[in-house]
Amino acid sequence: MLLVKRIGFWAAWPALYFYLSLSERSRILIINNDRMLLVKGRWSWLFGDTSYGLAGGGIRRGEEPKSAAVRELAEELGLRAETEELHFLRKTQIRQQGLTYTAQLFALKIDQTTEFHRQSSEITEARWVAIAELDTLAVKPEVLIALQAWSQSTPLVQ
Repeated sequence: MLLVKRIGFWAAWPALYFYLSLSERSRILIINNDRMLLVKGRWSWLFGDTSYGLAGGGIRRGEEPKSAAVRELAEELGLRAETEELHFLRKTQIRQQGLTYTAQLFALKIDQTTEFHRQSSEITEARWVAIAELDTLAVKPEVLIALQAWSQSTPLVQ
């Protein structure tokens, strides 16, 4: 099975390279007290990647990055948010598996425990993780970049 995944990755790599390098993505760090919401995407198997990432997706042509983030939250997890609730963290280049894409990183701080329901097949797993336990998990670079930007802009636990 690993061989099939590797062949699939290398067969798709050129198309993914051009697609990702020409598009921008939104990623949302969702914080609830000392926990964060992490997800695994459906396409991760193609890369042989079992790490957790942030919710989010592509920014459509002409779409504001915050609006894209709000749309993706609703599409993927059934979470409702307003663009005013999102805190811009930074725009950055993410490099993973030899692929590079531009990501607009946002944070959404929620005070109550929010139920989420996977709305699409894009997300295969979603779970709350204690920030203190993050080093025990395999996470995508976007998670660490967003968490560092968040910690520089506001205390993690209030």
